[in-house]
Amino acid sequence: MPLQFDDLMITQVSEADQREFQSLYAGLMPGGKPGRPIAFNRVGECFLEAADHSVHVVSCLAGDSFQVAPSVEAFMAQVNTPAWQEEFLWSEKVFGWKSAGIKVGPTQVYALVPHPMANEGQISQKVQPTELKTWLKDSAKLLGLAKA
Repeated sequence: MPLQFDDLMITQVSEADQREFQSLYAGLMPGGKPGRPIAFNRVGECFLEAADHSVHVVSCLAGDSFQVAPSVEAFMAQVNTPAWQEEFLWSEKVFGWKSAGIKVGPTQVYALVPHPMANEGQISQKVQPTELKTWLKDSAKLLGLAKA
């Protein structure tokens, strides 16, 4: 059962949900400016094109952001390499969850239960299919980025 691109990434996010993400995670935006979400991985981390066209991960797990590619073109080239997929798309974990029969819909993530911030930074092996929008809100609260 090989993984498909949609197994690893969420690319269809409404403009309203993108704006809400940018509002919730404004403090983590590169250069303090909102960027353009390119896609989300299946644990809810966002790949964001910054104002300078570099691509950053905005992490709803760790509450940080960092550059993963100097340009969208470089990002597109990297996203198809197995090592990059494992590091940033959690491909091995997604394969395991999918193989275990845990299914997610087109706008759902594998929400880590408990969230790493409620688990002393440890990554749980347990996941629960959750709507991306809900996971991002809950994560922002745990990270202290949004009011409860």
